[in-house]
Amino acid sequence: MNNNPPKPKMTYAVVDHHVVRLAPGVQCPHCGREAQARDFEVRAEGTFWICQGAGCHGDILTVTSS
Repeated sequence: MNNNPPKPKMTYAVVDHHVVRLAPGVQCPHCGREAQARDFEVRAEGTFWICQGAGCHGDILTVTSS
């Protein structure tokens, strides 16, 4: 008998040929909305995690080259 609770399922999305996986329960620090893997954007200048909550669109993470 296994008494361990099941691991929560990660959200995932394919963004411009990149697979994004995100643990559940991660919340936007600006509005509190639960973030989704599809909130990531991959552009030539870097990778961006922008909240897609109604009226929020706050930056959560930005990865660019220096």
